[in-house]
Amino acid sequence: MTPIRVPLLTSDQIDRLPDRAREVVEYRKSGLSLNHIEGCPLDCAYCIRHTYGLWDQRVPRALMTDAQAVEELVGHRYFQPHVTPIQVFNRATEPFLPAVRPHTFAVLEDLDARGLRNHVLVITRHQMKPDDIDRLK
Repeated sequence: MTPIRVPLLTSDQIDRLPDRAREVVEYRKSGLSLNHIEGCPLDCAYCIRHTYGLWDQRVPRALMTDAQAVEELVGHRYFQPHVTPIQVFNRATEPFLPAVRPHTFAVLEDLDARGLRNHVLVITRHQMKPDDIDRLK
C-alpha cells in the first residue's frame, strides 16, 4: 500500500466539509468519479471545486487512504466490473501535482491488480514526466 503523501483529514475535519465534498464516489452520466483527495493550488479559472464548497482549499488533503477509496469505488452500487467508466481526481484536485501523483498511480495500480478492464479517464493540466507516461502504458 502506498503511504499517504497528502495530509489525511480527521473525522472531525471531514464532518465540517460541505456534504458534496464528502462524497468520495460520485455518480455521473459518464460513469463513476473517484475523488478522495481535494485541494489544488493552481486556481484554474474553469475549476469546478467551488461548486463543492472547496474554492479556498488550495492544499491537497485526503478524506481516506487510496485503498479505502478504491474499495468504496468497487463497492459502489453503480459499479460494474469491466463496464462502468471511471474518472479519477477530476473535480477538486490535479491528479499529477507532485503530492497527488503517487495517489493517482496507487489507485490505478490497485484497479489493475484487481484485473479490472474498466475504461479510466484521468485529465491533467500538469506537466507529465516521461516516467509517468511509461507507467501509464
